[in-house]
Amino acid sequence: MRRLGSELSAVTGALSSTDQAARIARRAAQVQAMFKEAIEHIYKENARYVLEHVNAVYIKKEPVGAPEAGKTVRALLIYMDDGSFRSDVHSRQHLIMLLLKERYGEEIEVFKTFPSRFNMRNRHPYAPREQDASATAPASAAHPLPLAEHERARVSRAAASIEDPRLRERFERAMEASLCQEKGEKAAKTRDV
Repeated sequence: MRRLGSELSAVTGALSSTDQAARIARRAAQVQAMFKEAIEHIYKENARYVLEHVNAVYIKKEPVGAPEAGKTVRALLIYMDDGSFRSDVHSRQHLIMLLLKERYGEEIEVFKTFPSRFNMRNRHPYAPREQDASATAPASAAHPLPLAEHERARVSRAAASIEDPRLRERFERAMEASLCQEKGEKAAKTRDV
């Protein structure tokens, strides 16, 4: 059975190596796949709980010592949104680094874990795809429902004070569309409950 990393390399191998963005994306996918396989090997059936809290994984060169010396080390940087999981992953750093070296030839000299902050907390590269789609799908995915006559009359009363006829018509259409969508979302929520 082929490994996920080799599958990703085969699929993305057709991309032009001169395209910088494609190379970066390919390398990011490789790093994520390697890290996922290492976590799955270490945590076994509990790996998915750990991976749910991983927000980003990077392997990069970091400067060491005096800047003019130009010396660097390869570092594995992991951003996680839960301190308990982050601490546990950090305590198993030597196992992770050993697996990355044995399986992929990735020599990691420095292992760092960081708390995720701001928008990084919304990234979940290891989330199941259907959960990912539902989490990122806007609430407006519900089908709009038509307005009743009394609701249309309320919209007309609200727009009556607008003197410009074109502006009044656009305001009414926008307000009706918003109310139709809102009505559809409420109906969808009651069906789900």
